[in-house]
Amino acid sequence: MSVYLLVKMIHISCVILSLSGFVIRGTLKIIEPDVLDNKLVKTLPHIVDTVLLTSALTLVAMSGMYPWLVSWVGVKIVGLIVYIVAGTIFMRSNQNGSHQYIWFAVALLAATYIVLVALTKSPSVGF
Repeated sequence: MSVYLLVKMIHISCVILSLSGFVIRGTLKIIEPDVLDNKLVKTLPHIVDTVLLTSALTLVAMSGMYPWLVSWVGVKIVGLIVYIVAGTIFMRSNQNGSHQYIWFAVALLAATYIVLVALTKSPSVGF
C-alpha cells in the first residue's frame, strides 16, 4: 500500500469518527448534557480532529490539489468553516429549543455537503 493511500485511509477513518462523535455529542447535549463534562468526551474530539486536519493537509501536499487550483477542494474548506462555526455555536450554546436545533442541523448539513463534494469531486453535487 502506498503512503498516499494509507494517509487517505486515516483521513476517511477520522472523518467517520469525527462526524459520528459530533452526532453523538450533539444528541447527548440535547438529551443528557451532563455527560459532556466527562474529560474523555471533551478531549477525544480534539485528538481525532487534529489527526483529521493533519491528514487532510498531508493529502493536499502529496497530491498538489491546492484549494486555489482545484475548486472542489476549496469548496470543502468553505464547507468546513461553516461546519466548525455552526457546530461551535451549537455546542457552546446554553439555550434550549429551536435555535439549538437549527445550529445542529446547519452543522450536519455542512458536513453532509463536504462528504458529497469529496465523493463526487464536484462542488455542485447535483444541484
